[in-house]
Amino acid sequence: MPDEPKEEEKEVVPIKILAKPEAALRAFLSAPDWRTRAKYVLNPEENAKDMELYYKLLPDGEIAFKSVTVQDSRKEAGSQAEEYHIYQVVTEQAPAGFPVAVVLRDGEWKVDWGTFAEFHGDLFSRFAKGEGGPKAGFHLVLRLTNFAPKHEGFTAFRLDPPLPGRDLYGYVPTNSELHQRLTECTSWGKPGQALLRLQRNTGKDGKIWIEITGIQVEGWWSRSD
Repeated sequence: MPDEPKEEEKEVVPIKILAKPEAALRAFLSAPDWRTRAKYVLNPEENAKDMELYYKLLPDGEIAFKSVTVQDSRKEAGSQAEEYHIYQVVTEQAPAGFPVAVVLRDGEWKVDWGTFAEFHGDLFSRFAKGEGGPKAGFHLVLRLTNFAPKHEGFTAFRLDPPLPGRDLYGYVPTNSELHQRLTECTSWGKPGQALLRLQRNTGKDGKIWIEITGIQVEGWWSRSD
């Protein structure tokens, strides 16, 4: 009769546990329509109108995804601290994926609708091409650059959303207070992250150029509303 296998030789069958924040995100993505999806977002009453408008521009229904992978987990300091996880969601339309924040609020895990819609809908790229109103805010990576076309009286920063191939240049009045703040957010070889307020302008040549008009928040996930 063969000996009983040693403890370290026994096959270990992993038990797959779907964490609550990931379960909330998967339910959000799999929802059949925006009204159902609203149950899984932060501040659903406040976001309902934005969600309805969003799905007038883009097809409603289940959002097919290839993978969901946690990239970062944080808990803010202070009495009103919030715990949140950043997931990378990969879809057929976004094979490199895009980040989605899932936040613990009042004991429930909820998806940050604003950043999801911004990245999933590729709204920065649409804005840069002339869609929608001339002013909007976006979560962007900013970099110092010497390669941008010149605009007299302005200094350029390279702006990247978390989707490849969408980078462009944003301009700020040289030596302004805003210019100084943007410079402090980044350095050569070390890009910064910020929620920036932008304005779409049209030059005398008819070409669109983007002006940075403010910093709404430094960093992407310092607040979850």
